[in-house]
Amino acid sequence: MKSFTKILKSFCLLFSFYTFNAQNYKAVKITSVTQSRNNINIDYQLNSKWFIKNNVKLYTSKLGENEWQGPLEDISGNYGDRVKKGENTIVWNVMNEREEFKGMWRFGIENSITVKKNIKNLKLTFGILSLASLGISSYFFNQSENYYNQYQTATTNAAKMRENSQEMMQLGVYSVAAFSLFYTQRTIFAKKIKKIKKFL
Repeated sequence: MKSFTKILKSFCLLFSFYTFNAQNYKAVKITSVTQSRNNINIDYQLNSKWFIKNNVKLYTSKLGENEWQGPLEDISGNYGDRVKKGENTIVWNVMNEREEFKGMWRFGIENSITVKKNIKNLKLTFGILSLASLGISSYFFNQSENYYNQYQTATTNAAKMRENSQEMMQLGVYSVAAFSLFYTQRTIFAKKIKKIKKFL
């Protein structure tokens, strides 16, 4: 097999940077492409969100050609779902995947996104908790009303009935606050999921 130096004799590190699916929150931007012996290092910026699962793939294409080759397989570093928000690097071992690699080439990164499964679960969980809180608040308010009615007609233990009524009322208020919190969180996650689905 030819040495990497000979293969790259006419190879120019004049790359065009391409990003696929840039509309996905403009998640990926290639910042530099450099050669290091048998490897080509592709540095890129990933501006993702914590609730998004990324799947990064690397492609290459010769300048002047429309067809992209890939996804490239003999790579290491930050690719697939092994990525993080911010700076990432993919290292492509050219010699293990190409007999020749001459001329001027461009690289592209495809980033497929999905909503993390736990986010969908959180949406469902908050929805259930909000309904449960609403049901519990109704129970406490009904109990408060019952104790208050008993207090009005009580001949004994009137003070206790009034105390129970006030306690149930307070618990009902807390339950309404919990409903508001859980429902708000459920709505927030629903909007995030809906927004992401526009790009899928």
